[in-house]
Amino acid sequence: MFSEISNKVVMVYPSDNFDGGVYNYRQFLPYTNMARYFGCKLKMNTQLDLQDVEMADIIVFNRQYNEGCLKAMEYSLLKKKLVVFDLDDNIYAVQQDNPAYTTYTDETVMHNLDLFIEHAHVFTVSNERLAASLQVRRKGKPINIIENGIPWGFFQQKLDKNKVPTVSWHGGPSHISDLNLIKSLPLILKDWRFVSFGSVNIEGWEHVPTVPFKSFYQVLRTIDPDVAVTPLNTNAFNACRTSIKFVENTAVGAANVCSNFGPYAELGDYVVFPEDNNNPEAWAEALQKAYAQRESLVKKSEILVRDRFNSRRVAFSLGKALINGFREL
Repeated sequence: MFSEISNKVVMVYPSDNFDGGVYNYRQFLPYTNMARYFGCKLKMNTQLDLQDVEMADIIVFNRQYNEGCLKAMEYSLLKKKLVVFDLDDNIYAVQQDNPAYTTYTDETVMHNLDLFIEHAHVFTVSNERLAASLQVRRKGKPINIIENGIPWGFFQQKLDKNKVPTVSWHGGPSHISDLNLIKSLPLILKDWRFVSFGSVNIEGWEHVPTVPFKSFYQVLRTIDPDVAVTPLNTNAFNACRTSIKFVENTAVGAANVCSNFGPYAELGDYVVFPEDNNNPEAWAEALQKAYAQRESLVKKSEILVRDRFNSRRVAFSLGKALINGFREL
């Protein structure tokens, strides 16, 4: 089956977040693994070059909306190239406090995104909720769900608890309003250690700045969280997020406390939910419960992540989507 894409030249144009999670989980890991497993010839370039497009068999765009990429898609369609468009957020529902709000609510950007979604031969998204929210824009054409995954080699867990319970949160500016749910936790659990990791510094928490992805798991292990916390406000944008933080935290041996919403609602057997999402005291109680059950939670979670969220499975799902795209060209 996969011989249909062996020796194909795949040209990937990542989003502008070239060293962030979007690039690594949606382009670098899945496409490099696919190339290794199936013998594809992979090229990645942040700069658009129509000569590269001419030489490629498969053209992949991720979260693109600029005029240059749109023209490249039109050219690729004209030349009978397989055009793939990938999206990992419901950017049509972006919140006002998101740094990208002004960009994604621009009429030209919305129009260009609609064209990519409608006309790409293969449209890939990161989860079923996102697929459902974008189905109307796809106008009846199929949507391929390609979940995020990590290599098994990323797992390196330490199941011994710290003497001082350690809680971590990691993320970027799009989560700032979500953090209102948990920022006061150090005032409740005064003997616990709280660490924020990333580009957001939470007042009263230790802070570890953003690092390149190649160092991400190493630094997260150095923080050594017993429990990781992932709060989400209830809104349409958060409803379509992925559960990648559950995956990342599990890989380093942290139990997960998450909002019972969106990507985490289906993980009730593997995480602890606060009884009241808007009550910091409920979050503190959930952290204490997760800390007490850490070993059993992590062991169960690791089995799930290794099975469902591993990069090999992602590569095979992606390969099948591309093959189906070629058959329908």
